[in-house]
Parts: sequence; C-alpha cells; structure tokens
Amino acid sequence: MHVKKACGPLGLGGSNPSPGARSSEDPFTSKPQKQSDCMSRYTATLLPYTLGDLARLIVKHDFCILATQGVRGPHVAGVCYFARELDLYIPTSANTAKARNVRRDARVAVHIPVPWPLIPAPPKSIQFQGKAEILPINDPAANEALEHGSLVMRRVFRRLLKRADAETWGESIWIHV
Repeated sequence: MHVKKACGPLGLGGSNPSPGARSSEDPFTSKPQKQSDCMSRYTATLLPYTLGDLARLIVKHDFCILATQGVRGPHVAGVCYFARELDLYIPTSANTAKARNVRRDARVAVHIPVPWPLIPAPPKSIQFQGKAEILPINDPAANEALEHGSLVMRRVFRRLLKRADAETWGESIWIHV
C-alpha cells in the first residue's frame, strides 16, 4: 500500500512533502494550514492498481450505475454494459432519458460495484467521470465488446433487442463511455 499526501481537489493527489515544506491552503475551508495538519487530516491509503488491473476488473463485470445530467438535475440509472478494455458500451434506446441527456451533455459519471469474494461486506467500487457518445447499434467496436461478453448477457441482450418497441422507445443504440 502507498500513502500519499491527500491535500488537493477532492482530498486526493499530490506527493509526500519534504521536511520544512511551506504551509498550504486547506481545500475545504480555504484557510492556510501547516503541512503536518494537512497530512494528518487528509491522508488516504491508495492501492497500487494499474490501468491493466482496472481493465480486467471492468471486463469481468457487466453492471454499473450511469449518472447523466438531466434538464432538472442528475439522472442515475443502473445499466448493464459490455466492455472492451477501459471502454464501456451500454445498450439502450434512443428515446430513453439517459440517451437524451448524453446528446445534450456528454459528461457522465460511472460507478461499478465490485463485490468482495466470499465476504458479506459492502462492495469495493470503480468510479470515474468521462464523456459519452451515442453510437449506432451496428457499431463494430461495440459489437466486438458484445462478442466478448458472457454468453448469458449476449443472449439476454439479443432477445431484448428483438423485442424492443422502436415505436415507443426509438431505435436501439449504444452509449459509449
């Protein structure tokens, strides 16, 4: 485990200060503080995950919570996804709130719960923000991710795709994050 200085935006980032470092500003109160106060109040323990580790975890799972910005505030939905490395492909219909929101404002947030094996405890999680885009249902990259998904998820998706009511919900599309 690595311990890093946690004085910065959202209490993350930075590096351990050298002895005799100057005072910094508390990110939550905008008041000057000593570096030692900063270290004691906002120290975070970070696990040494690589992007490859995260990609493997993301590909192993198929459910996430997608947050988009609606007209009247945030819109949050639990969705299934197919992943190819760090790219998520979320199947949906063109007239859903999440698709309308992504067309209007591409900024999204994603939360992927990662259960602990054999431990009945709250899950770990992968969380990130990014930009989303709408892709047609026949997009080659999205369909490649689909082919690498679990057999059960592929069958469920294809069955839902056949039964989708295009008149009500619009054409089927992918949201790529």
